[in-house]
Amino acid sequence: MRRRTLLAAATTGLAASAGCLEALGIQTSGVVVTKQVWGRIDPERTDAEGPVATWLLDDGELSADLPEEDAPLPTELPIQIDGEAAAYLDANHGPYDLTANICESPGDPDGDCSGPTVERETFNDVRLGEQATIHTL
Repeated sequence: MRRRTLLAAATTGLAASAGCLEALGIQTSGVVVTKQVWGRIDPERTDAEGPVATWLLDDGELSADLPEEDAPLPTELPIQIDGEAAAYLDANHGPYDLTANICESPGDPDGDCSGPTVERETFNDVRLGEQATIHTL
């Protein structure tokens, strides 16, 4: 009997905590509108930081703003940072952060958008133009 009560309480607690995480800003849900790499814009300078690479869908077509034409960064969907891309980013733009910009209502100026910094695994898992939930703990 105690196990069932404990299991029911734990299940209810987990379901309730998902809503709390989003309310606390620890969880972000919406449509992935852009994926970006933020780091040193100029490999020769350490003081100039900003968006190094940006990917977005424009009317269903992939648009990529990359630092160099021959950079080993993705130019086709899905946008994922593999080992070669990570090594390039470390050497030329590190330290860097990966972000996934998510909007509850894409295209709406009040669409409640956020761009949390994410781990490479999460960056690789979320897809441009698709619904995603990111836990930012």
